[in-house]
Amino acid sequence: MLSAFFGNEKADIFYDMRNSTGAADQKTFSQKAKIAAEYLHEEEKKMKQKGKRMLALLLVLAMTMTPVTYLHAEEVEQPETAVPAVLSEMEKQTVTTEAAEPQDETEAQPEEKTEVQPEGETEETAEEPASQTPEDTVQTEEVERTASDKMEETAAALEEGSPAQDTAVLAESAAEEKVEAAVQGDAGVKVEKLDGTEFAMFIVTGSAAAESGDRIAVSMSTAKASYSKLYLGSREDSTKEPVIEGVKNDIGGYNFHFTVPASQKGQKVPVVLFGVKSNDWYTKQDLVLTIPGTSESEPAPDPEPAPDPVPEMPGSGQYRVPTVESSASMFRVVDCVLVSKGSQLQAVITLSGTGYDYLYMGTAEAAEKAEKASWIPYVEDPNGKYTYTIPVSALDTEIAVAAHSQKKDQWYDRTLIFRSEGMEKIEAALTDGEYNVPTVESSASMFRVVGCTLTVKGDQMSAVITLSGTGYDYLYMGMAEAAEKAEKASWIPYVEDPNGKYT
Repeated sequence: MLSAFFGNEKADIFYDMRNSTGAADQKTFSQKAKIAAEYLHEEEKKMKQKGKRMLALLLVLAMTMTPVTYLHAEEVEQPETAVPAVLSEMEKQTVTTEAAEPQDETEAQPEEKTEVQPEGETEETAEEPASQTPEDTVQTEEVERTASDKMEETAAALEEGSPAQDTAVLAESAAEEKVEAAVQGDAGVKVEKLDGTEFAMFIVTGSAAAESGDRIAVSMSTAKASYSKLYLGSREDSTKEPVIEGVKNDIGGYNFHFTVPASQKGQKVPVVLFGVKSNDWYTKQDLVLTIPGTSESEPAPDPEPAPDPVPEMPGSGQYRVPTVESSASMFRVVDCVLVSKGSQLQAVITLSGTGYDYLYMGTAEAAEKAEKASWIPYVEDPNGKYTYTIPVSALDTEIAVAAHSQKKDQWYDRTLIFRSEGMEKIEAALTDGEYNVPTVESSASMFRVVGCTLTVKGDQMSAVITLSGTGYDYLYMGMAEAAEKAEKASWIPYVEDPNGKYT
């Protein structure tokens, strides 16, 4: 049996160790051990198909090895000590046999010492095994039967199931049951921070949910063993109960199983995690657990989204637009007057700053390639603000506008949305007729208006202005650069009044 567990070489070494004591009683015990070993070797062949009986062989082997080492130590240090109380019944019988011949031990001890032998003498006494008496044979048979009986009793106890064995099996089975297979699938269960990002130390690798009555059963798995318990509630709660205990899974993390009211389906509920290393609840920040929809209930199909209502085209006239949304804070509209005429809309917008000298209805890339005549220049209002008159394709819709920076000489993409909500029509203060305008402000002192007559006809207005000097022969409604490229027919010539002033 020793060769079955340790190999032939190690078994021989074991027997040599037993024989190395040199004591006569030790030799006797060695002979008995050899007989037991041969018996166990035969039993080994029978027990290879019976896994439980292998444990019995191990127990017998332990009973065989233990007294050898212990007895050898006693012989070296205390040759005549009493039999230790821990020896088994088989060992006691062996020691009794050995104690019956103390004289042999006394005479055998000197033979181990190295001495100079006279010529012709040999060490046959040390090498020759002691003869076995009939009494020794009886004792050997008793030891052999004792070992056999113990082995049979142990094997029978294992096969029938002793209380101790049942307890060990149950403990092992319970330990195996605590490791579950990780939950597969993705039902949408997540632990998130309040900003909507998933909590990195508690990543859910698999989840499932099923609705039954007024409850939803939720299962989820993690791959990390950082947190072993859950509490569905606020981190401020002094008592965190009931606690959801995690069960170790086969991917190194925990499985969690719990139920929640069906009314919480699709909601985010507060959750607190219990840290394994800290052995305490994690309360540094608020966390929420997403309760998913269930696999059993078919979600109602989302209704077809209703198309966005198209705002009605405002009637002819001018409208104050309170809200014009911009895609950039540096391109902010602070005032807007919308002019509607027929099916056409245009807006006079005023920007908050004076950084842009041109606008273009389109993208920055297109503006760079377009003719400069298609660029929309600014007009400075009496307050020094830049105003632009641009076409409006639709209300409540993003409109692409490119803005040119004077400082960087670069085009930038912008978008504007003219909101129809809150838009109010500007009622005309004047009826048809002619009106004298006492004050007309100008951006240049050399272009001073000294007289103005305003004519109103329907929704059209025109003015006859008189300048203080006679230095300008033409006017053009637009920028000077555009005037240079425009047809001369679009220029407005002066008319001299009776006083020689240019009007």
